[in-house]
Amino acid sequence: MEAMQDALNGEQRLYMEKLSRDRMEIQRSKDQLLEDQKIALASIYESRSQLADERAKVEALQKNFQEQKHRDLLQNTTVKKKNELSN
Repeated sequence: MEAMQDALNGEQRLYMEKLSRDRMEIQRSKDQLLEDQKIALASIYESRSQLADERAKVEALQKNFQEQKHRDLLQNTTVKKKNELSN
């Protein structure tokens, strides 16, 4: 009977050790996943920031282009009017 109890205690000890190793492995995997998520989120944030900067540059260029286009139109209109008046 004592031998059976010792065998059961040994099995239980092995089971508990395996359970402990499995839990540690799960925790390591969880920690790694969280670290990977942090890195991915930081990368996404950086990309979004870069895109916002690029969008602002494009919008500024578009605005400058439209303003220049408007100035050119006014200048052409003024030149045409002067030419018409001088003829």
